[in-house]
Amino acid sequence: MIKYSLSFLLIFNCIFLLAQPLDELVELAIQNNPDLRSLEKSYQAQLMMAPQVDQLPDPELSVGWFPLPVETRLGAQNLRVGFTQNFPWKGTIAARKAVENGKAELVKSQKARQQLQLITELEQAYFTLFAFRTQAIQLDSSRQLLLSLKELTLAKVAAGMASNADVLRVQLKINEVEQRVRTLEIETITPRAVINRILSRESDREVLTPADLGFVLLPYRKDSVLAKAKSSHPDIKWLSVQQDLAGRRLIVNELSRKPVFGLGADYIQVGKRTDLEPKNNGRDIILLRGGVKIPINGKRFDAKAQEEELRIAALAEQKEGLEDNYAMVIEQGFAHYQQAALDYQFYNKQKAVLNSTINLMISNYSSKGGSLEELLLLYNDLVIYDFKIINALVQSYLAKSQLDQFLY
Repeated sequence: MIKYSLSFLLIFNCIFLLAQPLDELVELAIQNNPDLRSLEKSYQAQLMMAPQVDQLPDPELSVGWFPLPVETRLGAQNLRVGFTQNFPWKGTIAARKAVENGKAELVKSQKARQQLQLITELEQAYFTLFAFRTQAIQLDSSRQLLLSLKELTLAKVAAGMASNADVLRVQLKINEVEQRVRTLEIETITPRAVINRILSRESDREVLTPADLGFVLLPYRKDSVLAKAKSSHPDIKWLSVQQDLAGRRLIVNELSRKPVFGLGADYIQVGKRTDLEPKNNGRDIILLRGGVKIPINGKRFDAKAQEEELRIAALAEQKEGLEDNYAMVIEQGFAHYQQAALDYQFYNKQKAVLNSTINLMISNYSSKGGSLEELLLLYNDLVIYDFKIINALVQSYLAKSQLDQFLY
């Protein structure tokens, strides 16, 4: 059992020595995540839509044959070839191109949103994994203390100052610690699998974390974070791009009310008359044409305009709601950080007092035979404070991660 725990902790120590910084994992996620790669390809595909609408409508070429030729003074009409080109109202093609480019920007902003969500998820899993591994190291320190206490108790048994029951009580605590280490090993599977999923690699691949992070400092103020969130958060940008796209559709809709002009020409082949010889006998016909297509049903354009205007108004309401939510989340983030800082300082002070108490209790136990039960309770309290210190440390990073999402 002891050998098992030591091998597990030895792996942890090797991982700590080769720790991979979080920013490197973030870069790997941005490069390798399939969701982000899919959105990038969707963005590139959408960019190809603008050239497809940035041109005049296809010209129309028509050919007609007269089964019963139309007789004219100069001969019978046998064949007609026509060509027509339509010309939308000035600015219509550019407006349609702007709509397609707006759709590409929407996909791009969606990628930014997805990237931010993945980074935040990655950071949370990374710090959770760090917490489990650091807790395992602290448990090993506790186990070492308990092993020393066991040796001391065995010495006291040999001297007739303690009973074998005391040795068994210490061994029970050692067994509990080793069981918790094994439990932590299992608990690391979930955050490690989350990280590997984001990095698009095998779920059981090892993820390297540092031995110590140190309590993080916040380099920014609350008002600056909120201002940044309102101006450039990916969710806000995503809504703004949708508003802009709706505005571009409004322009296209308004231009669609305008006439469409058409120019064309017809060539008609005329056969020569054989019964007479009129002047210009058999001369072919060339007809130049012009036309205009006038949209007279304005209801559909009115409905489309109302649709886009309502969409813009709805998106504005969403933005306002998001900004209010950001203010709350940012307030919570700073509160969580402040609480973590207070807890971190307090638990470290308590641990220092507890260590001094344990040293005195061990001295008394060694020389005078103090209470073993009280000493074991103090060891248990020491583990509790170690865990609370780790949790406060991790909470500081989670709070910073919660605030960092408004600064990307």
